[in-house]
Amino acid sequence: MTHDHVPNDLPWLKQLPGVEPTGDTSDSAAPSSLPSDTLGVALSGGGIRSASLCLGLVQSMARCGWLRHVDILSTVSGGGYAGTFLGRYFDQCRRFADHQVPGAAQRRVAAGLSNCQSPPISWLRRYANYLAPTGFGEAMFNFAAFWRNFLSLHVVLGLFLLALFGIFNAIGYWFLGTAHDIGLQHFTALATPITDVILPWKTSLWWVSAELTFWLATLPLALAYWLVSQDHHERFVGTVFVASILVGVSALVGMSQPLPLIVVIAAIAWSVFTWFDIRRKEGHGDPNSRFRLAIARNRLTYRLAFWTTTLVVILVLALIDSLGFWLAHTTLQSEQPWGVIQLQLSSVTVALLALAPILRWLASFVVTNNPDSGGLLRSFLQIPYLSSVLMILVGVVIPLSIISLISHISFEVGYSLWQGIAVAAGAVFLSWLLGRQTSLPFVNRSGPLTIYAARLARVFLGAVNPERHRHSAGGSVTDVISGDDGPFIEYAPHEAGGPLHLINVSVNETVDIASQRGMRDRQAENMAVGPAGTNLSRHWHSLWTTENGCRTSELRPIGNANEIHPMRSKVTEAAKTESLNVRQWMAISGAAVSPGMGRLTSPAQSLLLTLTNLRLGYWWDSGIWSGHRVLVPFPAGIFAWIKNLFLRIFATQALLLGELRGRFAGPWRRHFYLSDGGHFENTGAYELIRRRVPLMIVCDAGRDHRQNASGLAELTRIARIDFAAEIEEISSDPAQLQSELTQALGLPMETASMLGTLDELLSVDGNPSGKHAALLKVRYGSPSIDQRSSKQATDREAWNGRNCSWMLYIKSTVTGDEPTDVRNYRGQHPDFPNESTADQFFDEPQWESYRKLGEHIGDKLFHSMDDRS
Repeated sequence: MTHDHVPNDLPWLKQLPGVEPTGDTSDSAAPSSLPSDTLGVALSGGGIRSASLCLGLVQSMARCGWLRHVDILSTVSGGGYAGTFLGRYFDQCRRFADHQVPGAAQRRVAAGLSNCQSPPISWLRRYANYLAPTGFGEAMFNFAAFWRNFLSLHVVLGLFLLALFGIFNAIGYWFLGTAHDIGLQHFTALATPITDVILPWKTSLWWVSAELTFWLATLPLALAYWLVSQDHHERFVGTVFVASILVGVSALVGMSQPLPLIVVIAAIAWSVFTWFDIRRKEGHGDPNSRFRLAIARNRLTYRLAFWTTTLVVILVLALIDSLGFWLAHTTLQSEQPWGVIQLQLSSVTVALLALAPILRWLASFVVTNNPDSGGLLRSFLQIPYLSSVLMILVGVVIPLSIISLISHISFEVGYSLWQGIAVAAGAVFLSWLLGRQTSLPFVNRSGPLTIYAARLARVFLGAVNPERHRHSAGGSVTDVISGDDGPFIEYAPHEAGGPLHLINVSVNETVDIASQRGMRDRQAENMAVGPAGTNLSRHWHSLWTTENGCRTSELRPIGNANEIHPMRSKVTEAAKTESLNVRQWMAISGAAVSPGMGRLTSPAQSLLLTLTNLRLGYWWDSGIWSGHRVLVPFPAGIFAWIKNLFLRIFATQALLLGELRGRFAGPWRRHFYLSDGGHFENTGAYELIRRRVPLMIVCDAGRDHRQNASGLAELTRIARIDFAAEIEEISSDPAQLQSELTQALGLPMETASMLGTLDELLSVDGNPSGKHAALLKVRYGSPSIDQRSSKQATDREAWNGRNCSWMLYIKSTVTGDEPTDVRNYRGQHPDFPNESTADQFFDEPQWESYRKLGEHIGDKLFHSMDDRS
């Protein structure tokens, strides 16, 4: 029996240190089953705040002897900083012969974590302000890098848009501007009568395109809906058909205007095209089928929506181009045009540089919007749609008007045709060079992720890098030292007695790949990257291939070969994916601010974050072109062909435009847009529930300023939907808790007195919470029908041998019994421990307060365990 949610790393768990063979040959001991004492830990997202608190918790677990019993570690975002620090600590131990003795690496790591003055902990404390660890110098470094990347991004986008406007202007000035000379002015007047009447200049291809779209697509599709019969497939409504023809012929004969007849003919053509399209996809079938009639009406309506949207976009571009033309015409009419041009361009440059900080502030407001905070300006910006309007005005209208102005000036509004064509051709050529597949690294390197990952590596991975103790410059966190990072395919903390580490990221999916329509709700799927392979969404699992006993970056899909799988290719058995380093996966898992943010993604927000270059997300190359995926229903037709051609010729610009519009195809295009794992689920427990780990410890250090356990609520909802798992609170009776903890779980009785209900974890009106943790039970769905007759399947599913798990849910709370310095910090900062995630610049008191709170909670819960526990 197989299950689509069975993970691909369960066989690895049988080889973990300390897991003894049972000798059992029953179903429960199959390679896909977990030992009954498997312990999983989830460290939640929350930036440096959660990293500090989770670090303290891990230190307590190490001191009490719990850490060596942890088999799986699942991390998200900030929890991944601490988790990857821990994993790298174990991973480094594999390189020394004296640590190959069983248990040696575990003792070394536990000793280093237990001592708050150990070199690794001291390093983390010293450089907690990882974004600017040395103060002003690093701040200036970040500032210089931001402007370099910001300007580079806008040069690439600007050249592409200049090429687009240049092509349209070249056609407009050459063809429409010379129509009188070649005798076509009468034809253009008939084809575009509205443009011919209202446009003071007749050289704008944008206005012509808009009007042609209206006459040939929008209006005909509206008429086609009423033309087709609602009762008989592939038939017209006689009265509407005859009336339309009569109106068209009358206009042609009486007024010499062919457009009404052309509209009717186009409506007939759209109807016939829709019928043939249905035949091609659905077969001939019953011509009177109500199903086929509904399909025809549905497709006509969706095509009308598509072309109406296209018309609106073209009209907006036409208005912007008209503004650019007017500015160019006014400039060139002045007595010293080139001086005016230079002055205008200089003014525009200064204005854009001045607008950039405002855009970044507006972006930060959108991302970290807290409705509880006051302020007149904030209240003003919270007026419905006002922020979106401001974003479009500042981020679209002004930049495009400037590009249009430059394009029209290059043509000297039609008087220097070849000069303008040369500029447009140059922009096209440069865009092609920058858009080639070989230039794709620019998309990721131009964002702040590269610097972000480097900072994380030097602080959290550098803390356990032995080379830093030997190198002359090792004491400087700003210097690059060998050993701070390594390929993820070589990352194996579990081989040194550490946990099997799963790093969670989100694969953004805002567009349905088959219909090309926008998606709501989650708008992202979870992807866990581990030493065995990857888990994507609920269904799809892949394994890293091996060569000469070593892992490679190629992924081989597992599961039913006759089912859809995003990593299954028609061309190769294994996908040659992009190989990333440990620091890159850690940084991507913490890419909290990006154009793609899961269910928080919106077009206006994506536009603003892209224009301000707040692009922490990462385009990961899956190695498979969209057309090479097996059984995936991709759209066909001329538009799909043009889109795929564009994706190949201008790959860089296509990805950037995807970010601008907030349109991501999930795991179905070649490049996946990855972002913070918390954009899907923030606690990190999703993968533990998928594996039905018997005992889970979940540290929820996410920001919960409303004190409503939003992270746990989200986990509960997703686990129910995806895995038919219910997370339930058990009785708060101390006697029952002691019984459950000691008999079922083998945990110390002292822990029971430290646990409370979920209500006790939540504070009211800023008062201290009652408890730090609660014991929850995760119940899984009933066994499948074909297994219910089996005696062993009465209360469990055969693949993993259990129908429930235990979850020790730990929440970052203060109860009033914390050390003096923590309570003092709480008094000075009432939001503690739920301060804004936007604050990533921790000083020593702030970092130590969160770390000590985590350690304090751990000391309350984790009492010393002997080797038999």
